[in-house]
Amino acid sequence: MNSHKNFENYVIDVIYNDFETWNAENPDIKYDSGIAMVAGRYKSEKRYQHYESIQQGVTDWLQGLAMGFDFSNYDIIQKGKEFGYDLDTTYKQNRFVNRWFMSIANILIKLADKSGVSFN
Repeated sequence: MNSHKNFENYVIDVIYNDFETWNAENPDIKYDSGIAMVAGRYKSEKRYQHYESIQQGVTDWLQGLAMGFDFSNYDIIQKGKEFGYDLDTTYKQNRFVNRWFMSIANILIKLADKSGVSFN
């Protein structure tokens, strides 16, 4: 089982669900793809804030619950186990929870790069 691939698929599923909801609720603002919607929303909501890196900015934005990702420690740990990560100790669970939004940010940035979409 590829834990990282399962995590990436989860991120893609959340993007797709948020994209469908966005299009239904905002008929005047259309994006070509889910990742374009994510980057566009990030840019419009964070345009006046400056971060040392895109990763730091996207992580901060996600921690504000900008998208439909799990956010409670319990749910994050359950997702990690579902993905196949070894979370058999409290230390590993805490580490996974603490890196949750940063890991999602990394996946989003990589997906955007592959799609030719920029968070800048």
